[in-house]
Amino acid sequence: MQRAIVWSIVAALFLAGRPAAAQPPFRIQFGAGLAVPTGSSTITDGWNPGFTLSAGVLVSVGSRLAVTLDTGYARFGFDATAYELANVEQFPNVNVTGNDLYAVPVTAGAEFLLNSWGNTRPYMRADVGWTFTGVSKPSASGPNANALQFPDPLDDGFGIGLGVGVRTLLTANSYLFADVMWRIAWTDPDPLSFVPIRVGVRF
Repeated sequence: MQRAIVWSIVAALFLAGRPAAAQPPFRIQFGAGLAVPTGSSTITDGWNPGFTLSAGVLVSVGSRLAVTLDTGYARFGFDATAYELANVEQFPNVNVTGNDLYAVPVTAGAEFLLNSWGNTRPYMRADVGWTFTGVSKPSASGPNANALQFPDPLDDGFGIGLGVGVRTLLTANSYLFADVMWRIAWTDPDPLSFVPIRVGVRF
């Protein structure tokens, strides 16, 4: 009887010390949110805040550190009203659409958890990569609309991202996360910078 009690205690201690579920070596994440252009002035004067989408993989290399591989998409609406007003003397009664600016950062980086325990944990992120840029097809209608010259300000360029966020446990194998990044890409002729604010899931 005493042996049974001892072995029961040992077994209980062993089971209590084991994690409830083995953590996977990597996680997939998807996010979406708001994207705010912050520079250069060519961009902030000509395009409005838009949206961002992202997908990525996090590979754990320690209890608090993960390597990240991400692809993002940010789209900023062209400020057609401001453009029409700037050209109203030469092109009165002309309406424009399209010419939205988009940026696609493809990055590799790291994420570091700021505390070592808890279901809700803040983190810092940093990454580097290449940012592809372009504009959607513009269109214009009205007198002499074909003579309008639409701005297409950027080429692709190397970029970096820095940010902070927080993740919280949803289920045994999934998390909800929210973060804010600052991104800059050294595009030609002027750099592009913007702030994506994301909410998403990891599993």
